[in-house]
Amino acid sequence: MIKKNKGYRFRLKPNKEQMVYLEKAFGCSRKMYNLYVDMLYKQLDEKNFINGKIDYKAIDLPTPAIIKKDYEYMKEIDSLAFANVQLNFRDAIKKYNSEFDGKTYSKKAYNLAKAYDAIIVEDINLRAVGQCLKLGKSLSDNGFGTFRNFLKYKLEDMGKQFIKIDKWFPSSKMCSNCGTMKEKLQLSDRIYKCEKCGCIIDRDYNAALNIKEAGSALLAW
Repeated sequence: MIKKNKGYRFRLKPNKEQMVYLEKAFGCSRKMYNLYVDMLYKQLDEKNFINGKIDYKAIDLPTPAIIKKDYEYMKEIDSLAFANVQLNFRDAIKKYNSEFDGKTYSKKAYNLAKAYDAIIVEDINLRAVGQCLKLGKSLSDNGFGTFRNFLKYKLEDMGKQFIKIDKWFPSSKMCSNCGTMKEKLQLSDRIYKCEKCGCIIDRDYNAALNIKEAGSALLAW
């Protein structure tokens, strides 16, 4: 006898009141997830890495019930929705850890730390960049953040310097040749053209020169 599996598709048709509630629930769940992401990145800047992987047990993440106390509008949403957010976030970390190639990061970080006495980076908002560039919501999309923390660890372990420039520093808008600001610089502008001194330079290279200059002033020796 041949067994056949059948699939059924159901379509929900909520009324107006239910639709309003569902939209609130989806919005609050998204807010809760983003709060967890922000908390995670803040703690990863400090510690909680084991060979480049995220040590979930060492991370202090409050329960949804605690977070809800600071957001009055979340209190009308069923707790099970937020419990699923917490589970999904935990699964995202597990997926990241399972896909993380620690050997590759470690080798690159070690080679850079060995070659230079100091490395200067920009403290960019990785989650915001990921969203702007449509890199996806997976934590693994922001592998640069992991590499940056790995590099910091390697440099400090060798007694060298890791300098992080403030994220509000206008590295892209400032001309590396004369210091003039270009306020109307668009993300699509890949070539930087200074209207004052006439300097024409690759946008990323221009930003790198500015970051290097700013970081050099912060060197301890």
